[in-house]
Amino acid sequence: MSSDQVLSSSRSREVTLICIKTLRSLLSSTEGKAVEAVYLWGSIVRPDFVPDRSDIDSIVLGEGPDLEELCRWLSQTAAEREPTLRRFKARPLYLEDLSGGPIRSELARLIHPKILIADFENWRFVVGRQCAREEFGLTPGSLDEIFALRLEALQRRLRIHSSDPGREPAKYILKEVGFICHALHQLRLGPHPFSYSALIENADERTREAVEAISVLRESGWEEGACHRALGLAERFLAPIG
Repeated sequence: MSSDQVLSSSRSREVTLICIKTLRSLLSSTEGKAVEAVYLWGSIVRPDFVPDRSDIDSIVLGEGPDLEELCRWLSQTAAEREPTLRRFKARPLYLEDLSGGPIRSELARLIHPKILIADFENWRFVVGRQCAREEFGLTPGSLDEIFALRLEALQRRLRIHSSDPGREPAKYILKEVGFICHALHQLRLGPHPFSYSALIENADERTREAVEAISVLRESGWEEGACHRALGLAERFLAPIG
């Protein structure tokens, strides 16, 4: 591991600890709120998290009409209290979303609950009641299911972007392509956690062009113009699959 990688890893641990401490402090004053548990997920729990550039995402799992308002307050207050957390966002996820009931949260509309459940073991518990995956009504998606669901999501994102680019920015379409490549790699190599470094290491003839383009876009900070120009890659990637 290079000295830059060691420094980045150390900084990542520091940001994670600051985030956990801040969330526990803020949530200690929310007695009576319908929060089951809070987890860190996404970039912050991956080995290639980049401080000051990667998003810091959390999932607030619970019920009740105040959950979304609580998440808005938590996102704003955490960022105001700790400059390190300026890219922090708390995302509500309802227990009902994971039970097979009607979808209520934006997160579950963007990422199918079967994918969320399959990724649950990679989330980092922060506060509340530490849940077991078996408690939820849905079973994790199989690798084949996840691949199919990711393709459906890519088609949906492209469709929305074509009519309303502001609602579905190009960078999220390219990130979806990255997750599709990850699903293909898992089908070939077996289950393994997502990371951008693993995408590069596991790329093959089918995914290499997409993975290399995504790597360049990520290094550029997902500059919107560059992402928009790369959308043809997403369409070409989808077309042969059909």
